Amino acid sequence: MDTAKDSVGGGLAVAEQIAKDPSGGPQQAQALVDAVHESFAQAIAHTSLFGGIIMAAGTLIVLAVLPGRHATVKPEPEQPSEEEWDAEYSDSEW
Repeated sequence: MDTAKDSVGGGLAVAEQIAKDPSGGPQQAQALVDAVHESFAQAIAHTSLFGGIIMAAGTLIVLAVLPGRHATVKPEPEQPSEEEWDAEYSDSEW
């Protein structure tokens, strides 16, 4: 029976051996197969819940630690005033 407790494959192998044994019978084998499937499904559910909690915690940590990004708008280059324009280009010849 220790083999049946170690893994799903082990449990199914033991159920197959019980089904072949005349003293065990198919009813006991089916009961073991049902128990193996139920324990597997329960383990998957607990593992998924635990993984989801860790992912949610990681998301909250990332949101708290990383800086936010604001929409960046490229500033338009400043247009020189009319006086600056005249002062800069008044000496140039066309």
